[in-house]
Amino acid sequence: MKKYLLLLCLAIVLIGGTVASGTFALFGDTETSGENVFTAGTIDLSVNDENPWQSQIDTHLNDMAPGDSEEIYIKLTAVGSNPTDIWMRITGVETDGGPATYYGYASSEPEYVAEGGTFTAGVPDGNNTPINDIDSVVSLAVDLGNKDTGYGTLYVNAIKDKWIYLGNLEYLGYWIGSIGFKINAGAVGEYDEYQGDTMTFDIEFFAQQSEGDTQPDPPGTELGGYERP
Repeated sequence: MKKYLLLLCLAIVLIGGTVASGTFALFGDTETSGENVFTAGTIDLSVNDENPWQSQIDTHLNDMAPGDSEEIYIKLTAVGSNPTDIWMRITGVETDGGPATYYGYASSEPEYVAEGGTFTAGVPDGNNTPINDIDSVVSLAVDLGNKDTGYGTLYVNAIKDKWIYLGNLEYLGYWIGSIGFKINAGAVGEYDEYQGDTMTFDIEFFAQQSEGDTQPDPPGTELGGYERP
């Protein structure tokens, strides 16, 4: 009888242990955010409401004389979605002595004389040395962004291929300003060697994101005194 009771108790303990181990549970909850999208920002610049910028803007820079100044209208708009640093530079500068309509030697008699030309029996003998560096007497004025340089501070031959920092534009921010060109004033006849001369050039703007870790480097060679702060 005692043996029977012992076996019965053992069976009850085993069954109770099995039931107890099967009733443990943990509370839980799952939350899911789906269809998330990663999007890269954009850096894009519109010039004079053109994107890409294609217009020539030199139509009124003709027949300029010493002391004359002309301005090119510029509107810059940040149409990309990220804050943008903006630079400009004058590049592709080429100069020429102009049409040699004076005996095939110069554009005019004063230019021929200023270039050291001489005469034989009143006729030019071609003993002149053409001077074609008109970019050395053309100064630039930038009134755009955070720059207001004034005339006489930036000479084309000194600044060509160097970047001038203009400032920072936020999304859809814009600047309206100008780039001015001037032939330096001087005494009568001082710049006769440049009569009829021409200068062709490109104006280039560069936009770059202004934020990052670390901040992106500025482009190429910046003009001394006009770097990004």
